[in-house]
Amino acid sequence: MVTSSHPAPRPTAPVAGGVLAGARPGIDAIAEAEGTAGKVFVDIAGVPMLQRVLDVMAAVTDAGPVHLCGPERVLLESAPWLAEREAQGAVSWQPPQPSPARGAGALVKHAFGFEPQPAALFLTTGDHPLLTIGTARRFVTDALSSGAEVVVGLARHAQVQAAFPGSRRTALRLADGPFCSCNLFLIRSAPGAAVLEFWQRLEVDRKHPKRMAKAFGLGIVLRYLAGRLTSRVIMARLEALTGVSCAAVIVDDPDAAVDVDSPEDLATVRARWQVRAG
Repeated sequence: MVTSSHPAPRPTAPVAGGVLAGARPGIDAIAEAEGTAGKVFVDIAGVPMLQRVLDVMAAVTDAGPVHLCGPERVLLESAPWLAEREAQGAVSWQPPQPSPARGAGALVKHAFGFEPQPAALFLTTGDHPLLTIGTARRFVTDALSSGAEVVVGLARHAQVQAAFPGSRRTALRLADGPFCSCNLFLIRSAPGAAVLEFWQRLEVDRKHPKRMAKAFGLGIVLRYLAGRLTSRVIMARLEALTGVSCAAVIVDDPDAAVDVDSPEDLATVRARWQVRAG
């Protein structure tokens, strides 16, 4: 596993950017409470959260436009600043997909269909307004350095809890430490979509733990329950199942583990921006 806390230079390989901005089925409680067309348009310190994410992606990536999956076209047209970016070619919009994994698959297909083809696709979500240029750049540099086809970003749970003591974050409890997801991914080539296809199968079975466990294998499940499963073993198992090399990168920034999935998350993000402004 790669870890770095030092400022990273701009990646030298041409990297495309992708943002997942579709909405989950049903009522968008955050958008309703905030009076916006969708969650990703909610104001964060005077700027829509999706705009903050797109600004980071534009600064970090350099292979064509930022590829955007979602929101619905009617919502896109309700945001003049976003419609303007699309008209200028800074954003390439794709319709939302039924799930995050399918959305990621659509972005991979779209981004690697551009000429010249990028060396990699850096992928995040539209509800990630605490992501900074420095953190994104470090992740991309470390991910490219890993040599893996598919790379995921993980933050140390203890660091996240220390930064946000009042916020509950889901942790993957592994032998090399509990980790939080950062919604940061790098895919180096179109064949990396095989991992996304596996992710799609897991999404279908997300309410059936036994089926999900079967997908990884009983040995992996038993090692996890016994507290002996490491992130390296998980990546190796993914590689064995998909035929694609996988790696995890430690993201040394607790802010990277906070996205907006609930009103509590929104309050946490806004409080963090007040600290930044101060």
